[in-house]
Amino acid sequence: MCLVVCLLPGVVLHAGGQTPAGVTSALRVLEAALTSAPPRLQELSFATLSHYQCSGALPGDACERLVARCASHSWWEVRLMNLPNAFRAPLPRRVRRQVIEQAIRDASPHVSRAAAKLLAEHPEAWERKMLVDLSQSRDSVVRQHAAAALVRLGETPYAEVLEKALTSDDSDAALEAARHILALGTREQQPARRVLRRMLEDRDEITRANAIYGISELPNPPWDGEDIERSLADDSPMVRLAMLEALPSVRLSENGAPSGFEMALKRWGEERTPEVRVEILNSVARMESLGKVSPHAVEKFLGLALQDEEEDGPRLVAMGMLACHARPEYERRLLAVAQDPRRGLNERLVALSWLGQCHDTRVIEPLVKTMGEGRSHDADVQALRIACAAAVVRLHASPRSPRTLAPGGAGPRSKGRADAWTLGAQLQRQSR
Repeated sequence: MCLVVCLLPGVVLHAGGQTPAGVTSALRVLEAALTSAPPRLQELSFATLSHYQCSGALPGDACERLVARCASHSWWEVRLMNLPNAFRAPLPRRVRRQVIEQAIRDASPHVSRAAAKLLAEHPEAWERKMLVDLSQSRDSVVRQHAAAALVRLGETPYAEVLEKALTSDDSDAALEAARHILALGTREQQPARRVLRRMLEDRDEITRANAIYGISELPNPPWDGEDIERSLADDSPMVRLAMLEALPSVRLSENGAPSGFEMALKRWGEERTPEVRVEILNSVARMESLGKVSPHAVEKFLGLALQDEEEDGPRLVAMGMLACHARPEYERRLLAVAQDPRRGLNERLVALSWLGQCHDTRVIEPLVKTMGEGRSHDADVQALRIACAAAVVRLHASPRSPRTLAPGGAGPRSKGRADAWTLGAQLQRQSR
């Protein structure tokens, strides 16, 4: 399962105008952190710089330099996060070639598999020889992606590679083969569906979770209400998290079937694991951003959730969502948490993440001040300084003031997306 972290989606670079001094300082903090900070903070820095420099219809020279530079970054997850940028149409072909050729030889199977998967989804004719070579890879998952890419380019005999993999003992290869067969509309549709069905009911929790991720990536995922409700109630938190991540994109055709929002609300009343409760909130936020539930219904749910929630993680996420609904009292509370040295690192990082997502540029000044206070070499102080810088750049780059903006983002979906609360916990461990 690959992890791709996209914490700061939707940033748009503004043409013209002078960058304020505080924002320039924040950019310098992120540039330095990209090579010298602990791994998770490098990811946060890259995510922010990538969206700042590469979003928009015509990414410029700064984006090209960032993509080329990070193709050989020392941390594999930054290399992984960088891959989708190489597939942006305006970037020169030589940059795409450089990134892909390095990625398919990468020592991390997560990176090489992700590169092959992107090639399967966006193949170009000039890559045909490379794809033929990859179809003979020792990595069975890479072979499935390469075969799918060649089928997309008109090489229909490679569909047999996918069909044979349906019976493979390698569950990852079988999953990808089934997913490609259904997406491409080739033969063996029913066997492919049976493979996915078996995986959803497998004894192994990782297999069940990966099956959910795989199915959710299909253009028209073959879900039914029973599958979803069973996965939401699974004994494994990993499986429940996977289903909640997929839930916003689910479309059920059965008459009278509960909506994804109704399923999330039901699970909220039953769920006891704080990390999974956080994901329920994130799932509801993404449903709202997709127009599947009204802001009024979300606010009502959040108000009730805050009344009964005792854990800091879900409480902070609920407060962040309300702050993004133009509720200034919650934004003030988040800012107070972010600036309070008595609060734990985890809580302060989560507060900063949400402040950067609500597009209220009035908080830039206090965040720049907080960023300037973090001059010591203490790991926690540096983590806060980098998180402040990320929030400042996000706010500067996208100074809209919508009623609500859910975390979640543009660009390729990723398995195992890290939400703000989870990232805070990871930073707390790895900034030391």
